[in-house]
Amino acid sequence: MLVSLGLLSTMAVVLLAPAVPAMMEAFAGVHGAQQLVVFSLTCPALCVALLSPFAGMIIDRIGRRKLLIGSLIAYPVFGTAPLYLSNLTDIIISRLGVGVAETVLMSASITMLGDFFTDLEREKFLAMNTGIASLSATAFFAIGGALASHNWRMPYAVYALAVVFLLAVLAFTWEPERHHSRRELDEAVMAAGPFPFFRLLAICVVTIAGGIVFMLPQIEIGVISAAHGFKSPATAGMIGAIGSVAMPVGAFTFNQLRKRNVKVQSLVVLAFVLGGAGLITMAAMSTLPLLTLGMIIHEFGCGFMLTGLMTWVLGLLTYEYRGKGTGAYFSSFFIAQPISGFLFGVVQRALGGSPLTAFYAFGGSAILLAVLLAIIQGMVSADRSKAVNTI
Repeated sequence: MLVSLGLLSTMAVVLLAPAVPAMMEAFAGVHGAQQLVVFSLTCPALCVALLSPFAGMIIDRIGRRKLLIGSLIAYPVFGTAPLYLSNLTDIIISRLGVGVAETVLMSASITMLGDFFTDLEREKFLAMNTGIASLSATAFFAIGGALASHNWRMPYAVYALAVVFLLAVLAFTWEPERHHSRRELDEAVMAAGPFPFFRLLAICVVTIAGGIVFMLPQIEIGVISAAHGFKSPATAGMIGAIGSVAMPVGAFTFNQLRKRNVKVQSLVVLAFVLGGAGLITMAAMSTLPLLTLGMIIHEFGCGFMLTGLMTWVLGLLTYEYRGKGTGAYFSSFFIAQPISGFLFGVVQRALGGSPLTAFYAFGGSAILLAVLLAIIQGMVSADRSKAVNTI
């Protein structure tokens, strides 16, 4: 059930994307309406990027379940508000409320998965989380389009779905084992040792890079398709939809390889190789089937990427620090969304204005990063082996 909460974070943007043109038309008389409507769509992700570290700290102090319940109460209240709000500013405020609720919801639910399950069982559920989120994106885009064709407000009604998850959380979950007094919590933190700040920072840097690799085709699929001569939005949507099916396959494959004791870090390296190869293929291949193949390769690698990075973070931290680590992960991943769009524009201009050349550059950079990570991983493994032999 905790795994399926990924549906709510997915629909925050995907569900509403088809309604954007009609919403812009409805508020055409408002100064800066286009920018404000787009901001209303993306501001929940900005909240996740900025607030997740703080949410993680609060989760570690107060507890997971009660904050998850609170977020599931707030989510449909703020999410459905645009059904009756007539002022664009009020709608943006409600969307910021969605962002705060989503921040707590995502951090608390993934932290609870880390608390309840360990090792391969935990990784299985994280892979399921990635798969469900990916497949639901395609479904929500179709649902959002169907509802928006009647009225731009209608997609917001789907936020009421959170009530079902609220009832399920109340009925089927409990607070993970925790320390009941401030003194017990402080003693547990001391026993757990110092917070692994630098190791977590390294994972967060890799997560930002992985988020950029992941987000680039999601944002620029229309641009790269048009550069190859396929200018129809329907064609770009078809490429994205077909490619998205490969992500849960990648997550499942990740889980199967972990059962064979392949290291998480090695699979993250492979994810960057596949992601980079997918970007290069999309830039190089001018036929529709091969362009789609590039998207499939990329999304397959991202199935490894998302599952691997979450597994890496949760495996690093004990109960006392797991909320902080989860918050840091989500902050790093979501900050990649605005960074990726900005970087793409900068790189494209620097390389002469061609989106194809920019995709080559990002794909090559992803593969170079994979090589660097593999070298660092080898050095760390060698140092650990020496330490063991010395003992």
